[in-house]
Amino acid sequence: VRPIDRALAVPLVPRIELGTESYDGWKRSFDAIPSGVEKQIKALVSDSHRGLVFNARRRKWKVQRCNFHLLKSLSVRRSIKSTRGNKEVGRKIIALTTVILTTRDRQKITEAINELEEIGWVSKRGSLGAVISSFLRYLDEYRTYLAYPKLKLPRTNNAAESFISGLEKLCAH
Repeated sequence: VRPIDRALAVPLVPRIELGTESYDGWKRSFDAIPSGVEKQIKALVSDSHRGLVFNARRRKWKVQRCNFHLLKSLSVRRSIKSTRGNKEVGRKIIALTTVILTTRDRQKITEAINELEEIGWVSKRGSLGAVISSFLRYLDEYRTYLAYPKLKLPRTNNAAESFISGLEKLCAH
């Protein structure tokens, strides 16, 4: 957790469970947060795992979906390193997505959304269309950092993932 008025986060007591991420696992983890701390939490920055997002919403926290994970997911499905046509479309997708994620100009956002939707509709690769559709469905949660500037939310959850990775390495020893 990170206080709004500080740059450094404070780790809570780690919870380690066997298996994969699940709604129930995240519920148990959230339930283990000390009540004095939980009452102060206003938002969650997440990689969009359904269990995380659902549990955060149930607690009435704002959700900031990770912009890095979105851009990575889009670029994997339409690599900017592949064929010329794919490279151009990949660059266009990333450019449109960046406009949507960062600008406050409603007209520019609307134009970028329309172009991105069209790319998703005509894409022969179904997974690309699904990622674009999901992004646009949860658009507000990718832009929470803009809607609530006083919360000083990061656009990615990379710091948390880096901490978790270090903790996993430590546990392996």
